[in-house]
Amino acid sequence: MVILSHEWWGLSNNIKTLAEDIRAKGFQAVAIDLFNGSVATNRNEAKAQTSAVKASEVNATLAAWVEWAKGNGSGTVATLAWCFGGDWSLSAASNTPIDAAVIYYGRVTSKASSLNKLTIPILRHFGTVDKSINPEMVGAFQKSLAEAGKSDLMTTHWYTAGHAFANPTNGRHDEDDAALAWARTHTFLDANLRWLL
Repeated sequence: MVILSHEWWGLSNNIKTLAEDIRAKGFQAVAIDLFNGSVATNRNEAKAQTSAVKASEVNATLAAWVEWAKGNGSGTVATLAWCFGGDWSLSAASNTPIDAAVIYYGRVTSKASSLNKLTIPILRHFGTVDKSINPEMVGAFQKSLAEAGKSDLMTTHWYTAGHAFANPTNGRHDEDDAALAWARTHTFLDANLRWLL
């Protein structure tokens, strides 16, 4: 089963549509809500709801969904997340019994000491002109991965695009890069989940 985690906007129709696409490819999928039903309509609302998040609550929510997915699906679980959700997808990869993870331009600031628990393959998508999740941040994370001896678990793809390039509802959407990233995501899920089904 694939657990989809949303951007800072909340559980939008876009994420629900992506969950349907995952299902159409033959996987079980569930799009989860980390904001208790709140969906922002502007940046100020999005910033406010992410600022109000408590890490312990989000981690507990993700852990509960992973446990549910293990018991109600094929037994294999991957997380697939964007932006805000990507932060927590990485956390889930370290702290819950999942089989693979995909992160679209999520913050990657973990130090080597917190990466020691990683054992699963992780696919990451980033934009080279992203001003927030920038190459400097990702480069520092790469060093932390190397220090932790976990570099071999990560596959990273770069796109000549900005933040949120895969979201068709904003002005930074890059159709070609989004399609390529989505195709790579499906290939990754096939390689790391399908054989376990």
